[in-house]
Amino acid sequence: MKIEDKLLVEVATLELIIRRLRDRCKKARAVINAELRPGNRADAVDPLDESRNLAIILKTKPDKQVWVSDQEAFAEWVRANYKDKVRNDFEVVATQEKIKALLYTHDRENGLRDVSVVDAEFEAEVLAQSRKFGAPVGPGNELDVPGITVQTPPSELRCVPDPLGAASVEYLLRSGQIDLMSLVLDEPAEAAEVPE
Repeated sequence: MKIEDKLLVEVATLELIIRRLRDRCKKARAVINAELRPGNRADAVDPLDESRNLAIILKTKPDKQVWVSDQEAFAEWVRANYKDKVRNDFEVVATQEKIKALLYTHDRENGLRDVSVVDAEFEAEVLAQSRKFGAPVGPGNELDVPGITVQTPPSELRCVPDPLGAASVEYLLRSGQIDLMSLVLDEPAEAAEVPE
C-alpha cells in the first residue's frame, strides 16, 4: 500500500507545528508559573464575551504527603515510647513449598519472623500530627519520629479550558484577531522567499 506524499507531508508538518506550539506554551507557562503563587489563579478572559473565560489557569497548592516509610524503625520507636500501641505478631517469609513443609514439620524458624505491629489508630494519629506540623512528630509532640516521611509535592500550573472557549478561539483565529502564524513561528516572518 502506497501512502500519499501529501498525507506524509501533512503529518510531518503537523508534528513540527505541535512541537513548536508546545515549546511556545512551555515558555509562556514558565512566565505565568513565576508570577502565580500556589493556590492562586488567573482567568483567560474571552475577548468576545468578557463575562466568560476561555480558560482558568491555576497554580496548585498541594497538601503535605505523610506515610510510614520504615515500618520497623517506627514500630521500634512506638515500642520504646508507647508500649500499649504495639503488639507482637509474625510474618510468613517462607516460599509456598516451605509453607507446605512447615505444616508437616512445625519448623517455625525457617518460615516465620516476629514483627511488631503498630495500632492502626495510633499510626493514623502520628501521621495526622506529622502532616499538621510538616515534620515527623509524635502525639506528645515528640520530634524526629523515625520511620515517618513528610513531603510536600511541588505545585503545578494547570489550565482548565472552558467547554465553550473552543468556539471563541476558532472565531478569533478565523477572523484574524489571533494570528496563528505568529504563534507557530518563532518570529513573525515578513515576506518569506519561496524557493523555485
